[in-house]
Amino acid sequence: MLYSYSAVAADPDGAAPLVWSLDVGHTCGGSITAGGVFTFTPGAAGASCSLRVRVCDSTVPAGCTTQINVVAINHLPT
Repeated sequence: MLYSYSAVAADPDGAAPLVWSLDVGHTCGGSITAGGVFTFTPGAAGASCSLRVRVCDSTVPAGCTTQINVVAINHLPT
């Protein structure tokens, strides 16, 4: 089953678009678009993985923030 998540952030000055990427150390696999849509197919039920998402203000010098989330993979309901 495909998992999809749309990340959200706000730029206080709003002057430049935000650019999303996966940071070093994520263990979920998958991918994220520059617009912040993360998708992956979970592995074994009962497992978990660490998701490191990075968002950067595209101005120079770039201001970046990284957030770490733990994703628990559960059994599908029957």
